[in-house]
Amino acid sequence: MSWYPNTKPILAVLLAVGVVSPSVVHPAGVELTTDYLTAAAAHRHKKAEVVEPEFLTCLADRPDAVVKVWVFFTDKAVSDRAGFQTAASSITLTERARTRRAKVGRDHVVFADLPVPTQYVRAIENLGARHRRSSRWLNASSFEMEASLIADIAPLPFVAEIRPLAGFRRPPEPEAEGRQTPPDEAQSVNALDYGDSYWQLQQINVPAVHAKGYSGLGVTLAILDTGHRKTHEALARHFAEGRVLAEYDFVHNDSNTGIEPGDWATEHSHGTRVWSVAAGWADGHLYGPAYRANFILCKTEDISSETPIEEDNWVAALEFADSVGTDVIATSIGYFHFDTACHCDYTVSDLDGQTATISIAASMADGLGIIVCNSAGNSGPDASTITPPADAFDILAVGSVSSGGVIAASSSRGPTYDGRIKPEVCARGVSTWCAHPTIDNAYGSYHGTSFACPLVAGAACLVIEAHPEWTPRQVREALMASGDHAGSPDNTYGWGIIDVDAALRLGPSCCEGTVGNVDGLDGDEPTLADVSALIDFLYINYTPPACLSEADVNQSGGTVPLRYSITIGDVAMLIDHLYISQAPLPDCL
Repeated sequence: MSWYPNTKPILAVLLAVGVVSPSVVHPAGVELTTDYLTAAAAHRHKKAEVVEPEFLTCLADRPDAVVKVWVFFTDKAVSDRAGFQTAASSITLTERARTRRAKVGRDHVVFADLPVPTQYVRAIENLGARHRRSSRWLNASSFEMEASLIADIAPLPFVAEIRPLAGFRRPPEPEAEGRQTPPDEAQSVNALDYGDSYWQLQQINVPAVHAKGYSGLGVTLAILDTGHRKTHEALARHFAEGRVLAEYDFVHNDSNTGIEPGDWATEHSHGTRVWSVAAGWADGHLYGPAYRANFILCKTEDISSETPIEEDNWVAALEFADSVGTDVIATSIGYFHFDTACHCDYTVSDLDGQTATISIAASMADGLGIIVCNSAGNSGPDASTITPPADAFDILAVGSVSSGGVIAASSSRGPTYDGRIKPEVCARGVSTWCAHPTIDNAYGSYHGTSFACPLVAGAACLVIEAHPEWTPRQVREALMASGDHAGSPDNTYGWGIIDVDAALRLGPSCCEGTVGNVDGLDGDEPTLADVSALIDFLYINYTPPACLSEADVNQSGGTVPLRYSITIGDVAMLIDHLYISQAPLPDCL
């Protein structure tokens, strides 16, 4: 189904003829990602069609069907700055959240922080709907109700729009057979004993970063998944050292994400594996990139039911993680189906970052200083097979590769409907070494983008530890620029397999004076070695330069790593400067 049927075909035509560049398309006009992040009252206009006609027509034929929907409100019962300031005065941000938000200029209460008006929720409950959850960020509440009630709710003056609630059912992820023996250097007294996790870490150059003393210390990572086996030896240390800052079960509405009486035997399996890949710590068996980080654990998936996992749990967990003060979120989810009688699933035309409710929420997390890492999905190899929220703007959607760096056939591909490349990056998702979910000292290997994603999330924690002042965009783009396909990104690999050590050097301040010092050596003076490094990056080994802004010699790109355009023209300008006209090179941007 399509929420913006009148605008999307126009956008598609503009993309096709080159009037609009996919690299600059951004939901700047979407209220949920702009107005809601300001320190002022915001108002969302009531849509001319509060319920999409296709959905409404379908439900009219099934008035007794029970449906789950989002109801978006026009306001938060504040209409001016004075009203906003009064409401904001009762809200306190945690120090961790304030510090993180300060990097994006939002170390204060914004409209998205204000609660949903209780009187609006009660008015809908009084009509017979059952309230599920409310989202401050979206200014919306989810409800379960008979389909016939929608006709009564839609005319309410404070209701802006009604959408179906999307859900997801995770396919099984097979266990892989066999193991590899780590090389001798992994067992060295001068290195951590990574055990069988060495290979997945070495592929993204994590051991080199660990050797520099980075381990995720002081950075907070939130895991949004199933439950967790807290007693596993690779995870128990986090609790013992007090680095699990908070946890919440959004399925059973309690503060325990561990194994509880009545849980299904596999209810905690996926979350245990994902957390261990990102941050496991068991010498000789398993290390995650961010093995000394802080953690927020959120159980958002109910695998005990035939009902799809619902997105309102995920949005609630996102807001919870923000309130505690997370820096990075690792989540391996994708919502494409609606739990309604109408089977009105999202289509490719909805993969524009502005349509799926969960994608809008993910983009808002970025606007509040959080880096969201989400699996691209396991629906490949066809084009445009990513699932929301992987289509969101400004997140890291992660693809899955083998030990040899070959993309997994099942790894979902881009592009998004509006032409953006997806996934952004890749990591090991074939035979990824994880904690065993049912035995406290056992391990196994598993397949899926679900296990590539936590490697990238852990890597993001390392970059933040090294550069705590960097914004989410700077961290995201440094990781992308470090990828082995950064010179020619595509919709299979995105920018490619990340190199965390290289990402530490790809920040916004690595250029001094003039451009052209591609290899990062010899001070600020370009040499023949810089020409060689540029040619190697473009045509031979595709090794990322030490500073991408130095390599965009003619400055044909932009002002952030993602926008840099590295071509043969940069090689020509550098050669001209060194050996022909000796024309001066541009100053750093």
